[in-house]
Amino acid sequence: MASAIWAGCICGIALYERNAVDPWKFIGEDRAAMFFTWSRQLVYGASPFGEIRLVLDAPRFWTTLLEPIVIVLAGACIVPAFARGIHRILRYH
Repeated sequence: MASAIWAGCICGIALYERNAVDPWKFIGEDRAAMFFTWSRQLVYGASPFGEIRLVLDAPRFWTTLLEPIVIVLAGACIVPAFARGIHRILRYH
């Protein structure tokens, strides 16, 4: 349940940044959008000369989304096995 809530929150932040954040307000400031960065190449479509836009930083998004979930699930598997091993060692001594 916690993993689903985490995933929903992270996806919600990314959707909010995509739809509501003005990319030009971050120029010259220390803060920026969490999951979006300036495009490294010119993006064509709105202008024939191209422009720089905010694009999804996919590695940062996927790492932030999945890393905590993987760590919690791995911990949920490893900690009980570790505790059983410690219990066996202490029981026989």
